[in-house]
Amino acid sequence: MNKRQKRQLLIIVFSIIAIGSAVIYIIVFNFGCWNIFSQTAQNACYTDRAIEKQDPTICQRMPNKTTKDACYYFFVMNYTSTVKNPDPTVCDKISNQSYIFGLVGQSPKDACYYRIALVKQDSTVCDNIVNQNTKDYCSALATNDSTLCDGISDQYTKNYCYYYIALEKKYSSLCDKISDQYTKNECHYLLAQ
Repeated sequence: MNKRQKRQLLIIVFSIIAIGSAVIYIIVFNFGCWNIFSQTAQNACYTDRAIEKQDPTICQRMPNKTTKDACYYFFVMNYTSTVKNPDPTVCDKISNQSYIFGLVGQSPKDACYYRIALVKQDSTVCDNIVNQNTKDYCSALATNDSTLCDGISDQYTKNYCYYYIALEKKYSSLCDKISDQYTKNECHYLLAQ
């Protein structure tokens, strides 16, 4: 093989490598996550893609209801941090039966509506929440109306309802309605600064 043939062969080999790399890149980054073998990594890929493209329909590609719910939930949590008027109908796609790690005392669907209501400052979105304490808490915080905290039966939730509205409105008198002494002291301390 002479020098010219070797050079041509090298050009062909490098061209094949470059084209192959480009095809793999297009498949992985433009056509989806279907070619990832680890289910956990594939789920993370779909969730990231939904957030990146601001397209919740990508969550439909998840293999089961629980992972779809998690995808929709994390989509909303990220989406609402960049969009000022988010669409609450995304929450309709989430089941109330799913469990998402770190979400204590709320279903992901209720948490979704809660997040959107706060971003939009629209208490009517809270009407979709199933859990009554969460619904009342949501309405109070979305409107900054501390009188709505009074109807909350769960003392922990009621305390934090007063706490967050006191901090938001800078009303130290609301701190006095908090029954937990540590939270009450913290409320007064933060408002004194």
